[in-house]
Amino acid sequence: MNWKGEAACLVGIIAYVVLCFICATTFPSVTDTLNWREWRFAQSKMGHAALLLSVGHVLVMGLPGWLSKPHLIYKSITFLCSILPWITLLLKLLFSLPCADRYVMKLRKGWERHEDKCKADCVRPVKHEGYVAIDMNADKQMSCQDACACPDDRIPMMNIGVSDCGCASDDLVLNVP
Repeated sequence: MNWKGEAACLVGIIAYVVLCFICATTFPSVTDTLNWREWRFAQSKMGHAALLLSVGHVLVMGLPGWLSKPHLIYKSITFLCSILPWITLLLKLLFSLPCADRYVMKLRKGWERHEDKCKADCVRPVKHEGYVAIDMNADKQMSCQDACACPDDRIPMMNIGVSDCGCASDDLVLNVP
């Protein structure tokens, strides 16, 4: 076997083993024993490593052919099948840069660009009580999505019609993630 075959086998086998580890973390019995950090590492970091190794395998197999006939690179199946993985790895690299990573992490934590400006007409903060009152007599018909409720806001419930559950005086606590 020449260097090309040995290198392709080595990178391909390592990529396969990493993919098997990733696959094993999806089994319910294994997932139950992993904490969130371990599962996330296996799915994201090891996933990108497996993708890089797989692209390396294709690169080792295709590079000699690409160099011998450079005018036919775009017709080569090894080149065509490696375009999307290279784009994925390039985007991962770009989003890992500090200027983009801070923004991505803020989005993952629930940050919104203009979260302090509520556009709904029917929601007004009530002074010193920590809950949001919804004006049910607003001019337009509102949906639940139009209310800019914050996590753990208390909204008084109204009894609409006859109900024997006794919940008309209770407060609804919103658990917004």
